[in-house]
Amino acid sequence: MNDAYLQWKNRALTMLDRKPRTVHEFCVKMRDKGCDDETLARITADFEEAGYLDDESYVHEWLATVAKRRGYGINLIRAKLKRKGISREVVDTIYCDDYALQENDIALREAQKKINKISFEISDKKRAQKLAQFLNGRGFTHDSIMHVLSVLGLKLYE
Repeated sequence: MNDAYLQWKNRALTMLDRKPRTVHEFCVKMRDKGCDDETLARITADFEEAGYLDDESYVHEWLATVAKRRGYGINLIRAKLKRKGISREVVDTIYCDDYALQENDIALREAQKKINKISFEISDKKRAQKLAQFLNGRGFTHDSIMHVLSVLGLKLYE
């Protein structure tokens, strides 16, 4: 192993020690720092084999912390993870295992926080529309939105 490879490997370890990253984020960051493609390919392969870079573990952790705490629905989760280089198939597989059963509960929690901020002086239909727009912007599916509205006794359509 040459000296340059070891220097880049140490820089990469320091970078991953600060913040977990997807393989895509890792490669982009290393290229930005000036790492050549051959060295980057070797380091990436080594790190994937050692378990330092694992997109599936990253998604599990991200769903358990960020998505749940911030109240994201599947559509927003897909979009945010796509920007991090995670394929839709990986997201959907892990989402179904870890998060899908909780989506309605998370949507209801977010709706209950939001509904108190919506004026009570407007009609129930208008409140339902505002709440549906909010939940849609958070990435929740139509089914989850309709479930939440029915639990809260609001109707979008009359």
